[in-house]
Amino acid sequence: MRRVALCLLRLYPRRWRERYGPEMGALLEEHRVRLRTLADLVAGAARARLDADHRSRAKEAAMAKGRSNAPRCSFCGKDAKQVSRLVAGPGVYICDGCIDLCNEVLAIERQQGGPPAPPQPTRRPPPDIPKRFRTWLRNVFWSTAPQTG
Repeated sequence: MRRVALCLLRLYPRRWRERYGPEMGALLEEHRVRLRTLADLVAGAARARLDADHRSRAKEAAMAKGRSNAPRCSFCGKDAKQVSRLVAGPGVYICDGCIDLCNEVLAIERQQGGPPAPPQPTRRPPPDIPKRFRTWLRNVFWSTAPQTG
């Protein structure tokens, strides 16, 4: 079954196989492969294919509408043409206008003595489990009992 599982990895998209294939192959070599494992591999391959198809179709639709994949500010949504500077982070962008706004908020907080302290969690006493259980039993058994009348 292990050989079948390794063959099923070929059902995944090429980009997925390049990224996760060796790791998945090693995992399949280490563990017992069952029928459920094979079913999970087939289902995962189908999801990976559908997700890749969906992303490529969405990208094509965005390009058809005239939108480009130009970076945008992750906070206000302006693209690089609408701002004077766009700073890149790990998967996000922020424009100079949003940076100015953040600096203003931080300056106000410094003047007021810093950010407000986070609220302290309140401790509640543990619930009366036996009482809750008795109530649950009473509701379950007495509410479903046939009524004679």
